[in-house]
Amino acid sequence: MKRYANVLAGIGVVMFLFSFLWWFRSTVTPPCLNADEVAYAYNAFSIMKTGSDEHGNFLPLRLVSFNDFKMPMYSYVLVPFFWILGTADHVIRLANYFIGALLLIGLFFLTRRLTRSNVISIVVGILLASAPWYLFLVRQAHESVLVMLFAVWGIYFADRFREELRGWQAAGALLCGALAAFSYHTGRLIIVLITTYLFYLLVTNFKAKKVSGRSVVMWTSLMALLGVALLAIELLHGAARVQSLFLTSSVGFSLKINSLLQDFPVRIVFNKLTVGVYEFINHYVNHFSFPFLNGSLEDNVRFGYEDIHAFSYVAFIAALGGIVASFKKIKPTEVLLLILLLTSPVVSALTWTQPALGRSIL
Repeated sequence: MKRYANVLAGIGVVMFLFSFLWWFRSTVTPPCLNADEVAYAYNAFSIMKTGSDEHGNFLPLRLVSFNDFKMPMYSYVLVPFFWILGTADHVIRLANYFIGALLLIGLFFLTRRLTRSNVISIVVGILLASAPWYLFLVRQAHESVLVMLFAVWGIYFADRFREELRGWQAAGALLCGALAAFSYHTGRLIIVLITTYLFYLLVTNFKAKKVSGRSVVMWTSLMALLGVALLAIELLHGAARVQSLFLTSSVGFSLKINSLLQDFPVRIVFNKLTVGVYEFINHYVNHFSFPFLNGSLEDNVRFGYEDIHAFSYVAFIAALGGIVASFKKIKPTEVLLLILLLTSPVVSALTWTQPALGRSIL
């Protein structure tokens, strides 16, 4: 009983801090709704009233919106909030408060599983609840918080499956991965990592005679069907988004190749492939640079967050310490988290835009 009391007390401390920081001056910063927030809200209102988005697509798997083909999950999450509380401006952002709170609870339980320590779990929760970048995202209707929620809970269920091997845990991990895939474009990475990890667990436990061959075939078939379904949806709806943001699609990319060829006219050295690979590597590495991690959260001042840094020095040191400590006796789930850390900038690095907090937040 005392153990549960300590857990509830820890979660209570984190929730109190998060709630206060989310509420404090929330009507001032950020200021008015931005275009993306309005788009999610209008599509949610349209789905609530008609079952279709603003373009008449029934239960859409992508939101055409401004021809940027947003993932639809945040609009679906908004529907019950609109139905219960109405369509006021603050309701649009209120949904992200609950998403952010559930994310913190999930992170608390995941950290507790990996460290077996309530104190460390509370410290991790406090660091996230007070992090400027987290408050920056959770105080607006930003879909990246939603994908983080499903990522954390998906990994939590996968880690429980690693130890207990119960079907509902694998199902929970797969469900979270699938929901992440429809929450934000980085969610594709989540579903790939979770299904790969579950397959690894099934195979290793089958070899150890802890899982039957029938279970391996069943879960592998289910994951394969899910993968085919998501791939089909991606081929039907995702091409336009990729074409508009892929790093080789910008005018500046073509101009850069032409400029390089003028100075050194060797097409085999400077072409779409070689320059594209160089740009990708450069973008990827920049996401781990201290100027990016300790730089301004957002160049666009429409959010009202000027000169606020993404990571404090305390959080930066704590993150490095956690990574180093994990190598003393690393667990399979910690390997998964490390892979997620290293691959999280891939989606952002494949675009022609500058390194972005929202696209690489995982």
